[in-house]
Amino acid sequence: SPQWDGPVIWDQPTSIRMSNPNLEERQLLKIIDVLGREVHPDEVIDKASLFYIFDDGTVEKRIIIE
Repeated sequence: SPQWDGPVIWDQPTSIRMSNPNLEERQLLKIIDVLGREVHPDEVIDKASLFYIFDDGTVEKRIIIE
């Protein structure tokens, strides 16, 4: 641009999360592996990293070692 007005300041939160005061009541939406493939909850996978996605927007990473 031939005209410059100075720097632009951008404030963004480090995380955006929907709050749920009762974490015990959250529901599991799906379980995926590191490649994004959906994994059935009853399948046991040895030495795998899985991501558990909940309805309140939280994601938990769990490493399964059996």
